Amino acid sequence: MAQSDLVLFNIADHVALITVNDPDRRNAVTDEMSAQLRAAVERAEADADAHAVVITGAGTPSSTAASWSRAPPW
Repeated sequence: MAQSDLVLFNIADHVALITVNDPDRRNAVTDEMSAQLRAAVERAEADADAHAVVITGAGTPSSTAASWSRAPPW
């Protein structure tokens, strides 16, 4: 999956839909995904057509955990 596809963004009917899109890794949050997620939220905040924001995850199940693949050594 291309790094640019980790977070998808769409506005319909005044709702900004932000989709975390890495189902193969159960949407574990990485540094790159975190940056893209922040950018999507800022994009929604700046768009006058967005009256609400929904954040969801692709696939099943979705995660709110971080990826340990780049965790600092203990």
